[in-house]
Amino acid sequence: MSESQESSVLIAPSERRDFYVYAWLRPCGTPFYIGKGTGRRSGNLGSARNRYFTNIVGKIERNGDVPTVVRLYDRLSEEEAFELEKAEIAKHGRIEHGGTLCNMTDGGDGISNPSVETRAKMRAARIGRPLSAETRAKIGAASSKRGQTEETRAKLSVYAKNRSPETRAKLSAASSNRSQETRDKISAWERTAETRAKMSAWERTPELRAKISLVKRNPTDETRANLSASAKNRSPEVISAFLASKLMSPPRSGFKGAYLHKPSGKWVAQISPNGQRRHLGTFKTSEEAARAYDAAAFAEWGAGCYLNFPEDFHTTIQ
Repeated sequence: MSESQESSVLIAPSERRDFYVYAWLRPCGTPFYIGKGTGRRSGNLGSARNRYFTNIVGKIERNGDVPTVVRLYDRLSEEEAFELEKAEIAKHGRIEHGGTLCNMTDGGDGISNPSVETRAKMRAARIGRPLSAETRAKIGAASSKRGQTEETRAKLSVYAKNRSPETRAKLSAASSNRSQETRDKISAWERTAETRAKMSAWERTPELRAKISLVKRNPTDETRANLSASAKNRSPEVISAFLASKLMSPPRSGFKGAYLHKPSGKWVAQISPNGQRRHLGTFKTSEEAARAYDAAAFAEWGAGCYLNFPEDFHTTIQ
């Protein structure tokens, strides 16, 4: 062997051989879990264990016994440990296939590539399980640090548009069945200054504005039906609050109830009690039209409406 070859042998990193394959045994000696690991993995009872494993251990302990952990093979490379783990799982079989093991997979790559059947069971096990405040905080922190790519946003948009009627019905039912505690939390929620600043700085692109405008001008039959159903199902309290807000809402510009009739150059005053528009006449100035609207509005609703010149009615109100 040449000096260079000998040198390369000396500095070549040795393969890790600290992996092992272990088994958890019932008091009768029957294995109920086969795994592969390093260090203290074999005796770990942490959250990484599946709930079937936890249930079996709990049952054994409630009966006054303790499970036994044994190493079947030691000083292995990771590849050897994977292969022996798969062989042992196949030898004893998983419970769902008539065997004795509560393993969720057939070994090898572990839970990173579970079967369709296993995925379904994992999903069913998660549904309805409440999350602790600590877990919710961790999920929130992880989500805030992980920005969504344009591809992900596009997928989410397509998914939202193509929801089945069944999914839409479930979402609607979940929203309507919120507890009073949840409603109070939503009502009490306040946006942070940072969030308000982001929302204020956000600008819609011209393309998005064009799409929104098109949807408003040409709503689909489904959209019309949804809006109609939503309006019909409003409670009397909601309708009353909506009408009150409409009466007290100021104009976007100029005077309320007055607009310019461009062909004639005159100002028109109008009012809409109970949704029925009523013409009040034409005037030379916007102020005259606004005062005509105020007189009709006060006669219709009293002080419970927006007035362009409330000081004119101060004595009447007193």
